[in-house]
Amino acid sequence: EARAVSTLPDNGGPRAAHGPALFTTLHPHDAVIGPSFAGWHFDDRQADAQKHHDHDGAQVTFKCENLQHTGSFKVRGPLARFPWLTKEERMMGVLCASAGNHGKGLAWAAKRYGVHCTVCVPKTIPENKEKAIRKFGASVIKTPHASYDETEKYAIEQAKKTGRVWISPYDDDHIQAGNGGTTALEIFEDMHKKPDCIVVPVGGGGLAIGMGVVAKEISPKTKIIGVNTDASPGHWLSRQEKKA
Repeated sequence: EARAVSTLPDNGGPRAAHGPALFTTLHPHDAVIGPSFAGWHFDDRQADAQKHHDHDGAQVTFKCENLQHTGSFKVRGPLARFPWLTKEERMMGVLCASAGNHGKGLAWAAKRYGVHCTVCVPKTIPENKEKAIRKFGASVIKTPHASYDETEKYAIEQAKKTGRVWISPYDDDHIQAGNGGTTALEIFEDMHKKPDCIVVPVGGGGLAIGMGVVAKEISPKTKIIGVNTDASPGHWLSRQEKKA
């Protein structure tokens, strides 16, 4: 069992554990609950018992992350990230850019850690998503930008100006370990037979990277298949243009 509680920091700050090793030493319950989160449980493994067979006889198992408290897997990453903040960083607060789910996940975790959270959103964000972020206790800054990329640039500058800790939704070892790493660990723990492949949505890549690192360590023969939607095929286009 990939369990190493000692890799998690105490409330005083981080210890030296970064990169791929971080993924394989985090147990789902350590990363998702965190050392100061005893009693909180976010494991949706009971929900993934819905199994279906397609026309070719393949067995398909769903990992229902939509049943998480914030409606997506993106609460996992922040809960894996917060234990690594120093006392000074917690006092300054955290800041992110989000079009919805990352902001909700960060706000939910921040509220429970007693850390102030600011979420910068595109000016085009749907009203229901903005309300959901506010409901979880975050301050929301609606930027003058319509695209996520420009919103992210704006948010990073805000973090520099205010001293708040920038929490990327994808470019962060702990976010990747929490979002994709713990989800993959649960999949491998729960399935009697290691899956031939795991089909995973790809946006910024945080979920897929975490999945890939854990799969390579536990089950190298399991393929990770990334999927883009027609409406947002960023990674697919990058591959076509040989940029990724």
